[in-house]
Amino acid sequence: MIKSEVTVTLSAGEQAQADQIAELISAAGFLPVQEQTVHPQTLRALVREQLAAGNPIPLELFGARVVTQAHLDRPRSRAAV
Repeated sequence: MIKSEVTVTLSAGEQAQADQIAELISAAGFLPVQEQTVHPQTLRALVREQLAAGNPIPLELFGARVVTQAHLDRPRSRAAV
């Protein structure tokens, strides 16, 4: 009834270590599951950085679009003089 899950989180650039760990797990008779993810805010920052630098980036590939926003503030009320 109770299942156990073991997770190891590695930083970017540690793919070789992830592969070694998966090989060790396989050698021990288990089936490792390897997943690679990118946090949405990290992807957003990358897209913004590339667009600001004028570098072409395939927006469709990332499901991104350029949005222009305007921010309006209410004028402050003047105190009675």
